[in-house]
Amino acid sequence: MSTHNEPDRPLQNLDGDLRLGKPLGRGSAGTVVEGFQIGLQREVAVKRLHALGGRVDHRRFATESEVLARVAHPNIVPVLCHGLLDGIPVLVMERVDGCDLAHVIRSMGEAATPGGLDALARALPASDLPWPGGTPWWKVAASIIAQLARALDHAHRCGVIHHDLKPSNILLSREGRALLCDFGVAEEQGPAGESQLSVSSTSGNVAYSAPEELQGKGSTHVSDLYSLGVIARELVSLSSAYGDSTGQAPRISAIDQGLLSPLDRKLPKDLKAVLSHATAMEPGNRYRTSGDFARDLEAVIEGRAISIRPDGWIRVTRRWLRQNTKAAGLVLGFIALLVAVPTAFQYARLNQALHIQEANQLAGQHLSFALRGIESMLVHLGSDGLKGQPRLDLARAELLESGSQLCERLHSTLTSQDSSEFREQISRVQAKAWIGLVAVYSRVGDLERADHFLGRLDAMETSPSANLAARIQYTRMLLAHSQGDFEAIEAMGPNLIAQLAQQADDDAPLALRRSGIWAALMESAIASGDPQLGVERGLEATRALRNWIELAPEPSMAQRELARVLGNHAAALIESGRTDQGEEASLESNAILEKLPSAPLIQILTATNWNNLGSIARNREKFAAAERMERKALELQEQALAHLPSHVHLRFHADRSRYRVALSMRLQNKTGDDAHGLLTDA
Repeated sequence: MSTHNEPDRPLQNLDGDLRLGKPLGRGSAGTVVEGFQIGLQREVAVKRLHALGGRVDHRRFATESEVLARVAHPNIVPVLCHGLLDGIPVLVMERVDGCDLAHVIRSMGEAATPGGLDALARALPASDLPWPGGTPWWKVAASIIAQLARALDHAHRCGVIHHDLKPSNILLSREGRALLCDFGVAEEQGPAGESQLSVSSTSGNVAYSAPEELQGKGSTHVSDLYSLGVIARELVSLSSAYGDSTGQAPRISAIDQGLLSPLDRKLPKDLKAVLSHATAMEPGNRYRTSGDFARDLEAVIEGRAISIRPDGWIRVTRRWLRQNTKAAGLVLGFIALLVAVPTAFQYARLNQALHIQEANQLAGQHLSFALRGIESMLVHLGSDGLKGQPRLDLARAELLESGSQLCERLHSTLTSQDSSEFREQISRVQAKAWIGLVAVYSRVGDLERADHFLGRLDAMETSPSANLAARIQYTRMLLAHSQGDFEAIEAMGPNLIAQLAQQADDDAPLALRRSGIWAALMESAIASGDPQLGVERGLEATRALRNWIELAPEPSMAQRELARVLGNHAAALIESGRTDQGEEASLESNAILEKLPSAPLIQILTATNWNNLGSIARNREKFAAAERMERKALELQEQALAHLPSHVHLRFHADRSRYRVALSMRLQNKTGDDAHGLLTDA
């Protein structure tokens, strides 16, 4: 890092390498013009800085350039080089096709239909936007701000405060990528968080300053966050965040008093809560980091709970009922049975004691009917068809445990005169509850609880039927897969495949089990260093899944499992040298996942594909592309870990992704603190 005590280094002379074109814009720190870099034959943007004449100014300019080069992020306009042009300091930056956010807000606000994607396409201009037609404007705006918040969080973690965030310092490309630019007034923070070095002598635009900045208390990373929050409000509403306050003095007064314009009542309540939290008057009442701001924006877009207002059980239930109509019916029916069955059974018992043999038979019929209902509910609650949401998984675990406890209470009420048929029926229902619990706890990474309920299955007093025994064996193999016990998978898998081969191919649940066994065997082969065997087993798993898709009553579940198997099959193909086929499988898997609702499981599967594609890019010596893809994988895994903090298997894969990113960086000769930190974390 450069400091004032280091000797001055002469700036490179760029006179012979740059050809300038027409102006693109002018700011407080300098003018940006079109440029063409002759040596590398590429179009660039050139920022010519004014009011930099002395040695101290040149030293500060050089420091700014070094700081900006260090803050590399897909959503920050990169600085390619710096030097002197006609004796004037210049920054050479990537040329972005698009326009600044100020133009977007102005153009869309004046459009005949404000907030329409057609108006955005005309403002950029662009013929192909990444958002599907009919997407509400607030979702588009929130996704743009989330990109910027991620970039700002990265800059802050590098110790750099922007200090001049405003719509004209944000670019939106024709592909919908948002980029921060003009860090000309950035500050680099010292180790204690205080401002150590101002790399420019200019000051930010007061129109987007935080209250504490206007009060002379200095800038921090949450001051940048406030500015981005104000920009977010303007982008969402396509109007000024401070109402009719025009001119510098009224705007300063409005900021100082916190007179933000109210947001449209039609906007989602969670979005309004997120924007209000980002623009709180007191710095301590805002988000702790811009990354937290980004995560809540993404949660609002995806319909998940936000961090600043933990959902109560009523809100969680209402949200879940809206999103899972079919599953809701099953759960509500099961709850009704939990209440009704003990009452009905005790009532029947009373009739048995007081009335004739006919009442006893009727009680038995009622109990048998109720047990069949509970059994059906437990099977659905334990099925893979409802998996993917960690909080829902834990709710299902509670219901399954309640079902198991109900069975124990029913066992305790039976007498020696009761039919053994009832005992076997209750035991069968309880076993299915335990099977569901093993599956749920395996998914959320609580392997100790999963192993506990598998032990209870092994200790059953009654012998299970052949079908139930096969299900228990399949559940045991799934737990072994979660534990990474590939020896157990190899021991159980072929026998299970042989058992299923004797049964019909036109049964959807059996097709699911067949594909699950082949998928586990494929991963076992990959882990044992036999990718060719993994490829063969992957073909069997894919074939079983495509057969299941023709039979499955829940297409989204079938598609998700196909995406998972394709991702793992791609890894085997890559390991066996079939790079093109591996790339094709990974891309098909990602295409499937993009159409499914976002959830931690989807994030985990998508991360697998990005790591596959990163490996392919690294094999082709495209190291920068590999790093970008592997960073995407790591980001998705970290998001999933926020919901599944105890998932050891997922944490292991996140560490592997950190190592992959660090490796790709080193292959690009990037050996700075970022690469070292990634390796240390891994």
